[in-house]
This record gives sequence, structure tokens and C-alpha cells, in this order.
Amino acid sequence: MKVITNFSMILIGIVQIILGIVLIFINENLLTIIFKILGIVLLILGLVQIINSILKQKINEYANSTLITGSLSAVIGILLVTKAGLATEFLTVILGIWIMINGILQISSSITVKNLGIKYWPVITFIGIAVCVLGYILLSADEQAITTIFNTYIGISLALSGIGAIITAFSSKREVKIKVENIE
Repeated sequence: MKVITNFSMILIGIVQIILGIVLIFINENLLTIIFKILGIVLLILGLVQIINSILKQKINEYANSTLITGSLSAVIGILLVTKAGLATEFLTVILGIWIMINGILQISSSITVKNLGIKYWPVITFIGIAVCVLGYILLSADEQAITTIFNTYIGISLALSGIGAIITAFSSKREVKIKVENIE
């Protein structure tokens, strides 16, 4: 069971590093295009749900919930198509908070690793602090800077978080081997 957990942490770390590197080099106009495509998809799905709920009014509860979710999807779709910059700002806030929480979890993980007597805990602590700082910078950026720094900060944060996850996975794997040797 411990090996699967370590393997999962390593895999998540590698995916975060790759995604982070891709986000660093992605063109910011591409992000706007992605939000507009997502908006078109949500708008189409919303309209289909609205039409479906109007045609199936015999089933009141189902029709009402489909009408509400369809309307919500259509409105979000319209907003994404017309205001992709707003979506970028909203996503920046959500991701900034997520990145800071991830950094705090890295710091917490380093304390656990330190208590286990593993020597890599200062590196994990430093990475956790760096991730928290990057999340804070992302949250506190003004509107003009958000579009400029969005991909770079998120990419760096994801890469650092991935490195921290891999270090934690390897450190905890060594600790398990040490404990097994002490029991024998």
C-alpha cells in the first residue's frame, strides 16, 4: 500500500512539473482562446438542456433542474465568450488560493518528514514557502499584470509543487525501509 501511495505521489509530481513547464511557455492569447471555446461548449450544452427541459415538461422536477442548470451553463458560456479576461482573473484568484494551500500542505509535510528524522525536510520547507509566496504574488497582482504573469507563476508553482511531492515520496519510501530494517 505504501508503494502505491509513493508511486502516485511521484506520478502526480511528474505531471505537475510537466504541466508547469508547459504553462510557463504557453502563449497568453491561447488561454483566451481556450476560455472562448469552453464558453461556446457551455453555451451549446446549456441551450440543449433548456430545449430538453421545455420539451419534457411532464416530468416537473427533472425539467426544472435541467432548465436551471441549462440556463446557468448558457449564462456562463456567454460570459466566457464575451469576457474571457474576467474568467482569467477569476481563475487566477482560485488558482492563487489553491497554490497557497498547496504550499502550506508542503510545509506541513516537511514538518512530518522532519519528525521522521529525514534530512530533506529543509528543502521541502523551502519549496513550500516558495509556493506560498508565488500564490500570494498571484493573488495580489493587479489586473494588467495578471495576464502577463498568469502562466509563468502557475507554471513555476506547479513545477515546485511537483518537485516537493517527488522529494516527499522518495523520503517517505526511505523511511519505510528504515523502519522495516529496525523491526528485523
